[in-house]
Amino acid sequence: MTISEKISNIVTDINKGVYDKERELKLALLAAIAGESILILGPPGVAKSMIARSIKNVFKDANSFEYLMSRFSTPDEVFGPVSIAKLKDSGQYERITEGYLPSADVVFLDEIWKAGPAIQNSLLTVLNEKLFRNGSREMAIPLKLLIAASNELPAQGEGLEALWDRFLIRVVSKSIRKEEDFYRMLLDDSDVAGNVRNPISQQEYDVWQKGIDKVKVGDDVLKTITFIRQKLNDVLVDDSGLRKSIYVSDRRWKKTVRLLKVEAYMRGHKEVELSDLYIVHHCLWNNPSEYIDVKDIVLEALAYPIQVRINKLQQKLNNDLKAFQLRDAMEKVLYRDLDKKLKIYDNGYYYIKNHGTGNTFIYMFDYLDLSFEWTEAKAAMLFPAANENNKLLIHSVEGVGAEVTDRSGVAGKIDVKLFRGEGCVYINGVRYELEYIEDGEQADNMLFEMKYSDTDYIQEFADIEDEMIQLEKSFDENIFIAKNEVMTSQTEIIKLRKHLERMKVDHMKLQRS
Repeated sequence: MTISEKISNIVTDINKGVYDKERELKLALLAAIAGESILILGPPGVAKSMIARSIKNVFKDANSFEYLMSRFSTPDEVFGPVSIAKLKDSGQYERITEGYLPSADVVFLDEIWKAGPAIQNSLLTVLNEKLFRNGSREMAIPLKLLIAASNELPAQGEGLEALWDRFLIRVVSKSIRKEEDFYRMLLDDSDVAGNVRNPISQQEYDVWQKGIDKVKVGDDVLKTITFIRQKLNDVLVDDSGLRKSIYVSDRRWKKTVRLLKVEAYMRGHKEVELSDLYIVHHCLWNNPSEYIDVKDIVLEALAYPIQVRINKLQQKLNNDLKAFQLRDAMEKVLYRDLDKKLKIYDNGYYYIKNHGTGNTFIYMFDYLDLSFEWTEAKAAMLFPAANENNKLLIHSVEGVGAEVTDRSGVAGKIDVKLFRGEGCVYINGVRYELEYIEDGEQADNMLFEMKYSDTDYIQEFADIEDEMIQLEKSFDENIFIAKNEVMTSQTEIIKLRKHLERMKVDHMKLQRS
């Protein structure tokens, strides 16, 4: 049996008799294999303690410890009482840890934020280093998973930030959502919750840790993490228009990457895949109000390589469509005896002689649309050409005195009126000649410059579709993504597919050319 098959079987076992908690169970299992901690935020009675008991059964001969914190809780109740005999006989201050947190593989601490400073300070070392200071000595503890639960966030200004940061995975747990699942829970009298047929031995666990350390993280994953980090520095707050930065410590990022390696190894992979990154949104939020934003950022990051490819293909398609449209228009223009000898510059402009700086051009289709009657003069405006000093472009526009933007995005005010004559244009009533083609020049030379790209759009569409299918498949096959999250994980792919379909419609227009 492969590791991925074993984990899949364990996931099936721990979900029996538990309803609508697949996400919490999978994340807790992942955290346990990684030797990390998880915090479950939610109201009483949503099976938080049952999750801990189920994960305890995942490990062969594992010990567990559960405790409900209160402001009156003492270190003795969590870490064990002081040995009176040792204190009396040898003056050693040492706790009896058997049966308490330091001897447990899986720990569940309810109402974690109600613990006092003495307990919280000890937990920092326990969570970060898997060590417990017992009197004058430090003892390594077998802890694989600590599940903490609360129905509230840690209070601000009480020094709880360090402990909060130690919980690598954070998940909001709610009551059963679907009525059919709720009814099944009400009528289920079986006692199979948490039974695991083939638990993980300590030997297996130790071998896995060595294998996890060998899993590679490629540049594509690292670049995606950079994308996520940058996005977290500028997050929109609801619909307020305000933006904020979500802080994620370097330690948290380090542990998150190892969590990805655990996920990849459990799936039988030697390298972290992009789809493995989906679970990191459970590691990056600090407030439940940030959860949706963080998840959207992660999903955007996963779809980003495909989005970049689509955008590049869209640009090529736009250029080809523009070339087709301009070529079509040019062919019509050049058959008009009156205008076919006018010289064309820069893919569609006529040169106006002796105007202004002596470097003024009018868009050919705007010119050809002008009336020969001064009473029907059209409003127009002069734009400075992008990245070209002293060069002016004239475009006719609708309306007078309005703020407008030209084709290159430069804004300006309408300040001239135009009508045309034979081989000339009247600007505010002043006649200016246009430049003609000289003898020997080719009248339709621009037609030969209008070349389409050699892009095989059909193949490109197929390749992009394959990439999206592979990403969807990797989400569906990821044993640590709950089924009800698979559809959510595909929201960005749905957007990309819609974009691709619009491109196919544009391509049909190009094919008809």
